[in-house]
Amino acid sequence: MRKKYLAFLLILTILLSACGNREMTQGSEAAAGTDNEKTVWILQEQELPDAEAALQESIAEDEKGRNERWNRLGDTIYRITQIQDSGMVCKGNCVQKLEAPYEKWENFPIYYAELLEDDICYMVGASIGENGHVYMLQESLFPNRQFYLTEWTEEKGYTSRMISAGALSKEVCQEMRSFFVCEDGTVYILTLGGIKILDSEFEEKEEPVLPGVVYQMRYPSATQKGIGFCGNGVSGGLQIWRRGEKEPLFTTDELQMNISDVAVWKENEEGTLTEGFLCTIDGIWQLAPKEGKAENILRFEEQGIYPKALCYADIDKTGGIIMLARTEDKYLLLYVSQETVLQNKTQLEFALTYADTFLKQMVVEFNKRNKEYEIVLRTPQQGENYSDFRTRIQAEVSAGGGPALLSKYAMDLKAAAGKGILRDLTEDFAEEREKMPENLRSAGEANGSYYAVPFRFSIQTLITSSELVGDREGWTMEEMLQCLKKSGVQAAFCGYDSSIVFANIALSGGLGGKFIDRESRTSHFDSEQAVSLLETAADFGDDNGQNFGGQDRIAEGEVLCSCAYISGLNYVREAHGLLQGKEVYIGYPVEDGQSGNIVSGDMIAVNASCKDAEAAVEFIRFLLSEEKQEKIGREACGSNVSNGFPVLSHSLREMLDYAEEEQEKNPGMHQPVLDSTASVELYTLEPVEAEELEQLYTMLLSARPQETNMDGVTDIVLEEVPAYFTGGKTAQEVCDIVQNRVQLYLDEG
Repeated sequence: MRKKYLAFLLILTILLSACGNREMTQGSEAAAGTDNEKTVWILQEQELPDAEAALQESIAEDEKGRNERWNRLGDTIYRITQIQDSGMVCKGNCVQKLEAPYEKWENFPIYYAELLEDDICYMVGASIGENGHVYMLQESLFPNRQFYLTEWTEEKGYTSRMISAGALSKEVCQEMRSFFVCEDGTVYILTLGGIKILDSEFEEKEEPVLPGVVYQMRYPSATQKGIGFCGNGVSGGLQIWRRGEKEPLFTTDELQMNISDVAVWKENEEGTLTEGFLCTIDGIWQLAPKEGKAENILRFEEQGIYPKALCYADIDKTGGIIMLARTEDKYLLLYVSQETVLQNKTQLEFALTYADTFLKQMVVEFNKRNKEYEIVLRTPQQGENYSDFRTRIQAEVSAGGGPALLSKYAMDLKAAAGKGILRDLTEDFAEEREKMPENLRSAGEANGSYYAVPFRFSIQTLITSSELVGDREGWTMEEMLQCLKKSGVQAAFCGYDSSIVFANIALSGGLGGKFIDRESRTSHFDSEQAVSLLETAADFGDDNGQNFGGQDRIAEGEVLCSCAYISGLNYVREAHGLLQGKEVYIGYPVEDGQSGNIVSGDMIAVNASCKDAEAAVEFIRFLLSEEKQEKIGREACGSNVSNGFPVLSHSLREMLDYAEEEQEKNPGMHQPVLDSTASVELYTLEPVEAEELEQLYTMLLSARPQETNMDGVTDIVLEEVPAYFTGGKTAQEVCDIVQNRVQLYLDEG
């Protein structure tokens, strides 16, 4: 962790120095020193350690931090939170302090019974005063409504003063946006209705009338003179004011401020606004004071970051923007500054149907590091469906053009490899393949050559309950049909109609199935067993519910199993909660006694016609680096949805070790899941036990790749079998047609 921080700090120092030696330009790009250079805005990020997990070390087991406020003073980050028990009763406060290199939080808790006359209070707000002390506004709830100003320093701890009766009201506190304590003790309180000022003795002072709608109060700093305000003027456009002045420092009709946005600005010695930015959860807009213009310079989505809230923002002395952002499952320290880069970097297209957050982040990071090349994601155009997109990519690559990098979702890579239009990656990734589990080494291999590389993987399986299948850990087709008929369920698979039921059982989800002889390449879909299976499938289709999930219906005995893509521990936790520990990852029916689970890798191939193949290979190698594989593993352990497991053996093992160590520290691993009314607890998410982690590890290593040509066979089956279910043909007639088409397909393949 320390090495990562030092690397981040080194980059940050270089960026700060660079920014300090040139004037900031407007816009996302600007001309630099030479014809082949441009100035761009660069985002650096660092994930902060889990503050809530750190808090648990200093409070009772049934207590948690709630109603948090974040701030920053110098290089130190503060989290001020309320301590609540399991009954949501407010018990105290805790100031948490995180100093560079941002590795470990320090906790300074205090309980109301020790601090105030009242045992139960509520923290209305928190901020850092002009003197650098932490301040909290507290409202007592019982027996009488009182307000307190609590001050904290590391040297003296907590002290509280009661605010004079009548100086504050419940209504003021409910509308409060922020407050600030000046060096002389004056308290400024910004509400939705205006500003309230209390002197050091909590006596009311004259309240200035603020124009427009004010959302933010900004305190004096090294870059700002006096207290300022930001919001929307009477005309509706963004405006910035300084206290006591009627004329705004800045105004524009091109942008409006929302209540969750944070404006930051810089003033010169004369108090004139020289530059400013509006930071939002979508991105950053640069303000041009003289022109009254606003221009977007950065969008977080393009950086692979999706903030849910901005906790803090400021401009440092060199003009960089520092922010604290909360995403779905973590807090990030962000730094945005300008850097000179080459104007004409060679672009390499990467074709894929969908780019998730991780891939977007990796592309951004690779592009920052590489001075000559940049990866450009190419996804379906607006209104273009996946099938048309794949057809277009296939045509371009077949004609000797097309994207440099190809995802398996953008193109049939096996078919492309057979045509010789993909680069042979055998030598490029010989070392990386040796570091992968055996079942992943064969993924992307055809005719002894390696044509595609997985950078993460998931498992496709069938999940059921031991109450329906007993102590089975796997099954054959006959055993699955027995369970289907004896269990009393209404459907075989959650959300799948009879056609897919037949295809999944007949072809073992793509592993080949009983009706395909892989060695002799012969089909047996005209057999009595195939006809019988088709007739059985007619009785066990399901038109109710979604294709994936449905464990609640398994628990209720409505369906036998659910098709599952396991791409992280959160799925395992959810299945465990819904099926109350009776879940069985039984896999698809197979006849050879091996695993019925299918390994599904996120595969990337390189276009054989790519002129910059080494750069394309370098990007794949970047995804396979230990650092990025560790990131994939840690995301798979999180309490949110992830997109797969790491493909390197040691990273996979480290992921499970990390999960075992970290799960108990994360309160998000112990949480009830409520119904849509938020009043009924359906089940509880719990950590995955050590024994279950080992079972998962075994399943990940034993899963098998889908057989070659199974997609084409599946398409044929799904095209023909509906004729039986609609009454157009008999089961035997349908099976004969399937037999002829599949055999022809196998002969031609």
